Amino acid sequence: MIKVVIIQAFLPPYRIGLFNALGQFDDIELHIMLLSSKKKNKPEWDNITDNAGFNKHYCKGIHLRLSHERTVHINHDVIKILVKLKPDLIIFGGFNISSFQAVIYSKLAGIPCILWSEATKYTEQNVSYLRYKFRQWIAKKSTSFLSAGKMASDYLNTLLKEKIKKPIFVGYNSVDVNLYQIKKSQISNNDLIHFKKKFSGKVLLFVGQFIERKGVIELFEVYKELYKKQEDINLIMLGSGPMENKLKSYINDYSLKNIFFPGFINQNEIAKYFAVADIFILLSHYDCNPLVIYEALSFGLPIIASKQVGNTPEFVQDGINGFVADYKDITYIEQKVDQILSDDDLLKIFSKNSLLLSKNVSHEKVAKTFYDAIQNTLHFYANN
Repeated sequence: MIKVVIIQAFLPPYRIGLFNALGQFDDIELHIMLLSSKKKNKPEWDNITDNAGFNKHYCKGIHLRLSHERTVHINHDVIKILVKLKPDLIIFGGFNISSFQAVIYSKLAGIPCILWSEATKYTEQNVSYLRYKFRQWIAKKSTSFLSAGKMASDYLNTLLKEKIKKPIFVGYNSVDVNLYQIKKSQISNNDLIHFKKKFSGKVLLFVGQFIERKGVIELFEVYKELYKKQEDINLIMLGSGPMENKLKSYINDYSLKNIFFPGFINQNEIAKYFAVADIFILLSHYDCNPLVIYEALSFGLPIIASKQVGNTPEFVQDGINGFVADYKDITYIEQKVDQILSDDDLLKIFSKNSLLLSKNVSHEKVAKTFYDAIQNTLHFYANN
């Protein structure tokens, strides 16, 4: 039996399926160490029951919220819990204080550790010299790596300057693909037709926080240009955030219509919005590997995304299931949205290809990648 400890800042609901699937392997005893019980800017996650089939351990500590998106966790008992658990291998996420503690313990205990990273050159572009050197140190001391995709792997390679080439395993974020498709199938045609009547024509969908980093102003600029050509186009802004009032002022300033703010929607209702949409659009200035891309794939939506979104190389394939652009290129993005909306055959092809790509991000498939990474890392560590 291989005892594996995964260190996470908190337990997001989308990780539960992955961890349950990983825990199903007969020779894996899985422990999840949590630095915090909740995420401050995701209050909707607080009341989600997990029914986890793995062992959870909560670390004591203090949590310093430096910004809307960044919280520093200082946990004094990480090593104490590791000593008690005596794992055979540690997987830790990102570059933080607990990562340092995990590396120190792994060296003292003589066990391998895997750095699990979603960072890309875009998410790390403003990192200071000292923080960059800290990232290099963490990477140098790690036995192997789990990256969330090609862009994350490329960033890891910029950190590594080792004579021995360390293995990098690609483990995407995962979703319950079947669940989304079941939810879509459970919406009756009558309900969908009735819901569709709320929107006068084609529908663009955004899902996420209303913050500058998510490119919401650029999205409104694209919509403004589209609206000049076709006033029956619609935009659904599914989410919330500090920029909501600014976005509503933008609507008034430019006399835009058909922009909807449904507010917080529970998981059972979200399916209707994906089902009614014609295109999903995300123009982030930088983003690791947003889960919503996989959700859009699972509903068979064509996707327009900025090249700064970490999972675009694998899951938004230019001219295959959507288009990729720099978030600043408003004219090009507007042209590509218009191209898809004005060609029903192209829309159907993109939709079909999105569904095919969604099969790569099931919990079971990604859990197998993690399992292989664990086995191969143990072998690599024993022979180097």
